[in-house]
Amino acid sequence: MMLSYLEAGNRTQPPLILIHAFPVHQSMWKHQLEGLKEHVWVIAPGTPGFGGSALLDGEARMENYVAEILHFMDELGVEQAAFAGCSMGGYILFELWRRASHRVRALIFCDTRAEADSPEARDNRFKVADQVRNEGTGSLADGMPAKLLGTTTQQQNPQLVEEIAAMIREADPEAVARGQTAMARRSESVSTLPAISAPVLVIVGEEDAITPPDAARTIVSGVPNARLEMIEKAGHLSPFEQPEAVNRFIVTFLAAVFE
Repeated sequence: MMLSYLEAGNRTQPPLILIHAFPVHQSMWKHQLEGLKEHVWVIAPGTPGFGGSALLDGEARMENYVAEILHFMDELGVEQAAFAGCSMGGYILFELWRRASHRVRALIFCDTRAEADSPEARDNRFKVADQVRNEGTGSLADGMPAKLLGTTTQQQNPQLVEEIAAMIREADPEAVARGQTAMARRSESVSTLPAISAPVLVIVGEEDAITPPDAARTIVSGVPNARLEMIEKAGHLSPFEQPEAVNRFIVTFLAAVFE
């Protein structure tokens, strides 16, 4: 299965693969596609079921999402890449490191966490999966942008709020249900952190209420070669909310990686 994707830049440049957050799609990276194309070949796939990609084959588990990303890389002829993952994209990257670290040049974790869900959070994910299968994504589109986006974005940029709501409304309910299920089943990654030998950049919105700055600090404190950058006036989707600040940090980080 070839994932649907957006790309920018020159294919002779070092590749950067961007893995989007849940339950939006690869268009959340539109500012990175534009802002980073002079520096790297930017590739933003839709994860299975999102943004025009076919639904996930097999069980809803992180390792199956990783298998699709690796197959996608093979089809593009990309042996190794730098990766950035936001939220669920970060969960996918932890599993990617465990399964195929030789394919990873560097990792950028945006607004994510290394801990597994609590039992209560896990149960809630299964409930939401059932609800979306039965009722569609309308209720998520109504309520989730307020959780995903920072207070500043909600107050000052209602257009971004509506863009996120529209992405959620467009999502395939089955893809959303499978994403929730895979996140609920995911392994904890705190014990993986000391084994990550690739350069790591951790980015977090100072207003992120879902994976707050302390979750980012846990990643940085556990990885031998990691740095943390806090993004002002941003919530859980910092690359979408404050792209100029995020892009500056990514450019500086990748310049050292690919020097």
